[in-house]
Amino acid sequence: MIFGILLVLLSATSAHAQHGRERDEERRALTLFEESAAAYHEGRFADAAALLEQAYALHPESVLLYNLARARDAAGDMDRAREAYRQFVDSAPTAEQAGLARGRIDVLTTQIAERDARLETERAAQAAASVSPTPTPPEAAPPEPAASHGPHLLAPGLAIGAAAAIDVVGAILLGVAFSQHEAAVAAPSQLDAIRIEHDAETLRDAGVGVLIGGAVLTTAAAIWLIVAAGSPGSSTPSASLRIGPQSIVVSGSF
Repeated sequence: MIFGILLVLLSATSAHAQHGRERDEERRALTLFEESAAAYHEGRFADAAALLEQAYALHPESVLLYNLARARDAAGDMDRAREAYRQFVDSAPTAEQAGLARGRIDVLTTQIAERDARLETERAAQAAASVSPTPTPPEAAPPEPAASHGPHLLAPGLAIGAAAAIDVVGAILLGVAFSQHEAAVAAPSQLDAIRIEHDAETLRDAGVGVLIGGAVLTTAAAIWLIVAAGSPGSSTPSASLRIGPQSIVVSGSF
């Protein structure tokens, strides 16, 4: 009888100690979360992610996963951000932020694929350059008479100026998108944060599209300028522009 009473007392004491440890871990996780929020607002995204990882290890709440994904995303850690977004959706598929998380997963998946393809292309180019024989320098050709450059160069020059202006607009859009992203973090309610975050993503995509258009226009204007500046006595110049998914290739003769 005495042994049974002692066993009950020991079990109650152990349960009380376990509950106390859990409460301490919850308080520590809350402190780490508050520190991560301050680091995020200061632009220290990697520090915010590290603090959230510690908080989640102590108290695995799904909302910590979402904030961890956003911190990694803002820090440029695309692979680990996508992983955290996926863990959040798996743990809370009906949460209010689940739709935003799925959208970021799709965007990051596309960006990661583009990055990997670009790196593979660069590695292949480096490998080809390392085994290519040294080319024989061509014989010097006799100098050609100086070309007469006149007003025909004005139009391509104006096109280059317009491309530069487009690039400025794209940079402004990206800057506004970043500001909107910061505003979403400080929004007074989750609904406002979602709306502002959506606007920020729209502005960012528009800015990227404008910058790509400016790059294409700059390349085309440069080709036009080179052709227009060619020697009047030379053969008819030709040039072409090919735009691929990962590069812009200029070819031809002048």
